Amino acid sequence: MSKFGIKISGCLGDIINVTPIIKYLSKCHNQKLYLETNLPHLFKNNPYLEEIFDFNNGEVLPEDVLVYDCNVYQNNGIQKQIRKMSMFDYFSTSLGFQLLPEERSLEFYPDPLDFDLPDGKYVVFNPSITWPSRTWNKEKWERSEEHTSELQSHLNL
Repeated sequence: MSKFGIKISGCLGDIINVTPIIKYLSKCHNQKLYLETNLPHLFKNNPYLEEIFDFNNGEVLPEDVLVYDCNVYQNNGIQKQIRKMSMFDYFSTSLGFQLLPEERSLEFYPDPLDFDLPDGKYVVFNPSITWPSRTWNKEKWERSEEHTSELQSHLNL
């Protein structure tokens, strides 16, 4: 039986968008997949993965693994522009399929917490500066803080 794997490297926001693709491909092939990434901790407990290879440590997928490569950000040396499509679509269409709306859930399987969280709702932001078109100005951050207070939620940055 063939073994299948996925390669994905980059920033947290891009990489976490591959989780529904991992689940989809695992179910399609009826087996767990192999993964090569620069953020292996994001996938530590993922039930759809057989083994994780840490690109930062020089680990690569074995040669007998058939690879779905999600690291194709350029076409003939030109940077692909991702403006009007979701990252789900960006990765899946480059692999030859599209996920249905109900298949587009981000999945993260953390270790159990070794401390108690306060009761209540949480809003979590991952602020960063990458592309100017994807960066919020100060006023938008302030409005989001106001809305979070109105929801009586804990704000976590």
